[in-house]
This record gives sequence, C-alpha cells and structure tokens, in this order.
Amino acid sequence: MSTKKPAPQKTVIKKIKPYPFPANIGQNGVKKPVEVAFISVQGLIAKLGVNFVSVGDYYDFEAELPHIKKFVLCRSRVLKTYDKTLDIKEHKVERLAEFHFEKLTEDHKANIQEFMRLIGQKTIRV
Repeated sequence: MSTKKPAPQKTVIKKIKPYPFPANIGQNGVKKPVEVAFISVQGLIAKLGVNFVSVGDYYDFEAELPHIKKFVLCRSRVLKTYDKTLDIKEHKVERLAEFHFEKLTEDHKANIQEFMRLIGQKTIRV
C-alpha cells in the first residue's frame, strides 16, 4: 500500500493598501476625523474631508497604525494646505493638509518606522 502525500496548498497572499487610514486631529477638546494619505517621522499628509484647518494652528494627532496595531499620539502643526477641485459643477473639493510633528516620543517614532518598514516605504532624510 502506498501512501500519497496531499498536494501542498497554495498560500494566498492578500495585499492590503496601507493608505489611507483613519485618524483624528483635535483642538480644544474637539476631535475631527481625517484620513492619513502619507506618514513619516517628520509628519503626515491628511485628507480633511469637510474639515478646515489653518496654517500655523496646532492639533493633537492620534491614530492607530494599520498592520501593526500600535498608536501614535502627539502634537502637530499645520505647515501647508492644499485644495484640489474635483468637480466644478458640483463644487467638490479635495482638501489636504501637511502636518509636522512637534515632539515624537521614541516609542511613537519607533512605531512609525516599523510601519514604514512593514509597508516598504522609504525613509526620508531631512
């Protein structure tokens, strides 16, 4: 009697996009939901949706980094804002804002670097 080995099963690799992921920005106890379009240890670019921010304002940024399930919570400052017209007839505008982190703790910096390494994002040297 011969024993046949079962055929090896193919491993299914499901690719998950790292961006955008949900986050919150807060000021004076009011939290606003945003979507993070890019993050690094210097700062982030967020899609604001219907929210408005002003250049120079400070916000508390909080998010759970996808894939590693670790949190980042720190103070950030709006450096630039970008508005892009999507549809002139319907007055649709995509609002983006660039935030720079004020002071990241070593733990939060390590979490962001681990997330960047996991998704294959290159680090940016400033």
